[in-house]
Amino acid sequence: MELWDKITDESPFTLREHICIRPGLYIGHLGDGSTYESGLYVMLKNILNNSVDEFRLNGKNRVELAIDEGRVASIRDYGRGIPLEKLIYYACKSNWYEKKDSDGFKKSIDPNGLGLKIVNALSQRFELQSFQDGNTRKVIFERGMLISDITERAQVDDGTLVSFEPDIQFFGNYRFHKDIVQNILYHFAYMNVGLRIDFMGLHICSKNGVKDLLEARLTSDTLYPVIHLQGKDIEIAFTHVDEYDDIYYSFVNGHETPSGGTHLEAFKYYLTRTIHFFYDRFKPADVFPGIVAAVSIQIQEPCFESQTKIKLASTLMAPDGISIKKYIGDFIKEEVYHYLHTHVNMAEVLYNKMIKNRLRHKGLI
Repeated sequence: MELWDKITDESPFTLREHICIRPGLYIGHLGDGSTYESGLYVMLKNILNNSVDEFRLNGKNRVELAIDEGRVASIRDYGRGIPLEKLIYYACKSNWYEKKDSDGFKKSIDPNGLGLKIVNALSQRFELQSFQDGNTRKVIFERGMLISDITERAQVDDGTLVSFEPDIQFFGNYRFHKDIVQNILYHFAYMNVGLRIDFMGLHICSKNGVKDLLEARLTSDTLYPVIHLQGKDIEIAFTHVDEYDDIYYSFVNGHETPSGGTHLEAFKYYLTRTIHFFYDRFKPADVFPGIVAAVSIQIQEPCFESQTKIKLASTLMAPDGISIKKYIGDFIKEEVYHYLHTHVNMAEVLYNKMIKNRLRHKGLI
């Protein structure tokens, strides 16, 4: 019995077949796990995003992750658990929209519930187990085929457990690298203050969001303390170092967007405008060299340039809402200007750095 739906009534392919034929459309570069860009980590993030949704909705602040011999990933959260009767739909059905229609998930990174199905399709073994109200149901798939479906009593905390072993047909002699996984988990923690992630003896959490991110990633001394500003649905942080490369981290609904997008473009544009207005001088070439910055926003029903979600394409904070550019611009114009106005010593250090950038750009130093 074929459990996977056809993509459309007219298509000859099931959802799984399409994912397997065109995996790059869903997870980008396949890879063997040796680099951060490997699709293995996209699969891992697909599962973690669901756990983070539960944390944001219900405040259950613990997620556990284990990697068995570098090849099998298991993620346990303590949210509400998937409704037992819908476990198969989560695993392989393409026409499930309850998550998208729920108000609690308007700012989910995966409102269509596609992430689990991608992981299932590209795994040689996939186990999905839900715990609810003293009962549990566990389904096991091998290369997309259901081989086990058991429901029984289980007196444990509610939540969901996902275990997957990526398919060697796609990933070859792959391995999850602990340092790369750890870096991903810290990003999740920075974007979700209060969330605790237990990973192979490590307890990963953050108290100061993107400020912690920048301080952890800095490899040079800062010219001034990290500026950290927060508002409803927006958080930014930035500083400068005595170097000339510019480094940015950007996030949407807690998901890293390494290729940026509309939110990062707006951040850079309005930061430059605000600094120009405050000092009555300076251009982007003066502002950006040596900057280390992060921007994180929360928007409804985000749209990305691809299923890999590495670049934001949305232009609105919500359907029929304010534009992302104006929202970020208004925040930066008010908060950054006020910060510079009330921190005179820091403003002077920033001024000197931009003068130095200008002189270097002109070849005078």
